[in-house]
Amino acid sequence: MIEGYLGLGISFIIIVIIMLLIMLKAKAHILTKIVLITIAIWYGLVLFYVGPNLMGWPAQGEIPKESILLSWKVTEPKKNHKGGIYFWVLSPDKKIETKHD
Repeated sequence: MIEGYLGLGISFIIIVIIMLLIMLKAKAHILTKIVLITIAIWYGLVLFYVGPNLMGWPAQGEIPKESILLSWKVTEPKKNHKGGIYFWVLSPDKKIETKHD
């Protein structure tokens, strides 16, 4: 998952650098430049905070029967966190398309 975040971050930095280089040379109105820079900063903050949401939301309850276990994580208890065991499963109502040659 870290590789995906790193790729998002690097691609954002490349796009912003190219955009800023073009804007420095462009003869656009100053208000246009301010709006574009503001949008770039906003998009960077969105990329920073959206990462955990890409992993999905934890849910409490029983795991459906015949689920496929994709991954798991054990978090040890600490002072401010009670710890937990997290399973990432694919429930049977989700279809997986596979190709067999």
